[in-house]
Amino acid sequence: AHDKGHIASLDGLAAAYWPEIAGSAYGQTTIRHLLRMSSGVPFRELYTWTPDDDNWVWGRVMYAPENRNQPQRIEAYLQNKTTREADAGSRFHYATIETEILGRVLRRATGKSIAALTEEWLWKPMGAEHTAHWLASTTDGAEGTGGGFNASVRDYARLGLLLAQDGRIGDRQIVPKEFLLDATDVKRQPAAFQPRRATPYLGYGYQVWLLPMKERTFVLQGIHGQAIFVQPKSGIVLVQTSANDWPSGRQDIVPYQLRDAFWRGVLTSLGGATD
Repeated sequence: AHDKGHIASLDGLAAAYWPEIAGSAYGQTTIRHLLRMSSGVPFRELYTWTPDDDNWVWGRVMYAPENRNQPQRIEAYLQNKTTREADAGSRFHYATIETEILGRVLRRATGKSIAALTEEWLWKPMGAEHTAHWLASTTDGAEGTGGGFNASVRDYARLGLLLAQDGRIGDRQIVPKEFLLDATDVKRQPAAFQPRRATPYLGYGYQVWLLPMKERTFVLQGIHGQAIFVQPKSGIVLVQTSANDWPSGRQDIVPYQLRDAFWRGVLTSLGGATD
């Protein structure tokens, strides 16, 4: 959207495109800081599905039957978020709501749905084989960009290959290369977002997890551990649909030792780079 002129600057505020949240801390957060999940706004993503779990409360705002076709409920919820527990951009804190806000900013900036943009900017240009689907909020009709994107394994692999080729297929640049490097290159991230700094193991870029390996290696990962693993230099892409029993936004090495060992084993066997 930035490359196409719909977003003037990643350092612009979310409220510039979604004025209804201007009075909230989220509205006064830049798009870049939202991309890094670094608004500093308190948000407890506990996966306990209880009232002290902010992500559960947000889910109720998004999908509860009593909120159907009442987008003002979403805006009212966000307007109540007025404080920060850390300066914006100073630290990583996993918060699905920040990805949800980005999706709505993108809808406002382009005047199109996320489904239409996915088809126009990504799915058709990369030659997807199957139709993909977004889960949509019943409250405002917007796609739930924090999760709920469904596609075939073969098309997830195509997406991984597109990212491994720095957004290029043949002679066509589908995703801007510089944006992808800003999103996925450890060397381009501030110190607080480096591997073993953002979390005890992984780093964080623009909505992607960064692995502590000597070559650029990153992963798109769901809260149950579903993953698209990408190492551009070696061209290795792994799609993993097996999932953990428990949801988690934490990416510590201990709960993910088996997955990490699997990834490193595949890299070693195929000539990819590890440490």
